[in-house]
Amino acid sequence: MPSKFLRCILFCFGTLCLGTGCCYAGAQTAVHGVVVDSDQRGVPGARVLLQAGTESGQVTCDGNGHFDVRLTVAGDLRYQAQAAGFAETRATVRDAAGAPDYLLRISLQPVADLAQITVTASKVPLAAEASASSTVSVPQSQLQMTAAATLDDKLRQVPGFELFRRTSSLEANPTTQGISLRGLGSTAASRTLLVNDTVPLNDPFGGWIHWNEIPALAVERVEVARGGGSDLYGSSAIGGVVNLVTMPPQPEIQRLDFNGGYGGENTSFGNALWTGGARKFSALAAAGILRTDGYILTSPSQRGPVDVRSNVHYENGRVEIARALGPGSAVFLRGNGYNEARSNGTPVQTNATRLWRYVAGSDFTVAAAGTFALRLYGTDEGYRQSFSAIAPGRATERLTRLQRTPAQEVGAAVQWNKSFSAHWTLLAGADTRDVRATDREVPIAQGRANGVSDTSARQRETGVYVEALFDRGPWSVAFSVRGDRFSNLDTVQKILDSKGASTIKSFPDRNETVGDPRLGIVRRIGGNIALSASGFRAFRSATLNELYRTGQVGQETTLPNADLNSERATGAEGGVLFELPAHNTALRASYFFT
Repeated sequence: MPSKFLRCILFCFGTLCLGTGCCYAGAQTAVHGVVVDSDQRGVPGARVLLQAGTESGQVTCDGNGHFDVRLTVAGDLRYQAQAAGFAETRATVRDAAGAPDYLLRISLQPVADLAQITVTASKVPLAAEASASSTVSVPQSQLQMTAAATLDDKLRQVPGFELFRRTSSLEANPTTQGISLRGLGSTAASRTLLVNDTVPLNDPFGGWIHWNEIPALAVERVEVARGGGSDLYGSSAIGGVVNLVTMPPQPEIQRLDFNGGYGGENTSFGNALWTGGARKFSALAAAGILRTDGYILTSPSQRGPVDVRSNVHYENGRVEIARALGPGSAVFLRGNGYNEARSNGTPVQTNATRLWRYVAGSDFTVAAAGTFALRLYGTDEGYRQSFSAIAPGRATERLTRLQRTPAQEVGAAVQWNKSFSAHWTLLAGADTRDVRATDREVPIAQGRANGVSDTSARQRETGVYVEALFDRGPWSVAFSVRGDRFSNLDTVQKILDSKGASTIKSFPDRNETVGDPRLGIVRRIGGNIALSASGFRAFRSATLNELYRTGQVGQETTLPNADLNSERATGAEGGVLFELPAHNTALRASYFFT
């Protein structure tokens, strides 16, 4: 029987359903199916174990809970299921002679346990006690119980999670919306990376975050991994990684959800989600809307006639279509749309964002080779903003600058993982992204345009990574390393002055190569305590916004610097995790240095 290390990895198996037809002893059998929980959602990363005579087979479920394994069934077939958060299942199918196929649908029943059992921010599903990273998983049920209306405010419940300038996305300028983890606050760009299904969600031009891009009901859970994550994710993961795990389409059931609310300052919101399917096709559609009158940001003692409420109106939508190709294999196409308009506290200072994001991909399992994931994605964004100068006493303001910034991003990622034994798992992958943007600035003098500054630039980042995971007895060890090649290309600035004279300036191409390793070790003591230690290197490359654009928030101006190199960080962490599953309680204490 498996040893104690299996407590740290999800195991699943349920009741075998034998297909009709004749059976022939000793025939090669393809055992495949899907593992779901009580809500009929696939259990990602679950491991299925089968034994027939002296032959055994095991396979890790893919991201949708599908699996596929081949073995010779000649007689009894034994199986075992042990999953954290689910009741253990052991059984034997008597005289299960070989048949061409076993089609299995396995449903596991939950028991009282911690909500945050398994985390996937490490790109391989791990039990919390087996990961050296300090990771918190917040399920949708917990997010929906929070009174806050936006995702960033809901995540304030996570210890160590802070927002840049401590300001909510309900009233913050988009260029100041970032995450602070491990005390590493944002600049104009976030030092923490936000991802969904390995696709980065940080703004392609400025690195800030669009918190409300994905409809609330489509977010199944949020994983906050604190500490450097550049070993797997590359740039911007200095403080950590926030992984939005979204709900996949459900082919077996029809589901329709609504929620909404109304609160102070005339704040109202609504969300809807539908999912369903037929045969091999499944689909999901979700949408959300929010509007608020907001409030005046300036303190009463300093307010003037120009101070008005800072508010936001936004709409978002998400559509996904998937087709199953076979056991453990599927292709999908999804798209997000986001539209936002804001007032930033005065009549002149306003901005708006329109964002389209699209992703195509496939997950498939080859019994002898492992599990593969492929993603192709793109982003098309339009952003506009107006700036002003406010007179002393805040009695009047005048328009000083208009900005328009269209940006496009394309990228691709491929990942492979395979368990070579009950103790070893290997993960490898590569990704690339290319960003092209144009920043068009129009200075305003005495109410008229005073020339134009037009800067076009391109960035490209390509990385490869590998991770080895070892788990045996009380020990878990993870070592990963990633190499990135980062380039700034084709930067041209065209300046047209008020008299019509033009100046063209070209910036030299620049390249950087960065390496980021990470080592994590976990030692479990008894059934409730886990000690962990880790060390890492991480980096964040400069954004196009920091390199070439003058930024302004209120009366504060930040000048560009085309010579910026990437930020580098070295960190170490030690911690202890104490769990009482019967009481749904966990306590983690960490010491970290960056």
